Formats: sequence, structure tokens, C-alpha cells
Amino acid sequence: GVHLAVAALMLFLWPPLIEFIANIVAFCVPFQVSLVGHRRLTFKRQRSAWRFALVAASGIALNNGLLA
Repeated sequence: GVHLAVAALMLFLWPPLIEFIANIVAFCVPFQVSLVGHRRLTFKRQRSAWRFALVAASGIALNNGLLA
């Protein structure tokens, strides 16, 4: 929901913005929110954050592929 809200807000405020750019920038905000939440509630080891980042990066690649 955060991703969608940030992307919609960016495209509303800057209509000429390319959707792919808005999608990538909007991805960064909920990624940080999710990472902080998972670090506090889920991850017990520090290295787990790298796996989370890899899975999230795969998700944004798939997301942009579907957007295309």
C-alpha cells in the first residue's frame, strides 16, 4: 500500500514523470519501512537483511517487468 500511495502521489504531483522512475523511487520508501519492521520483529541475524534486500530487488524487477 505504501508503494502504491507514494507512486500515485509522485505521478499526481509530477505528471510528466516516467512511470518506471516513479515506481523505482516509490519502491525505496516501503522497502525502508519493511526493512525496519522486519529487523525489529523477524530477523535475528544481521546477514538476513541482505537476503531480504535480494528478494526485494527481485520483486521490483518483476514489478517493473509487469509495468512494461
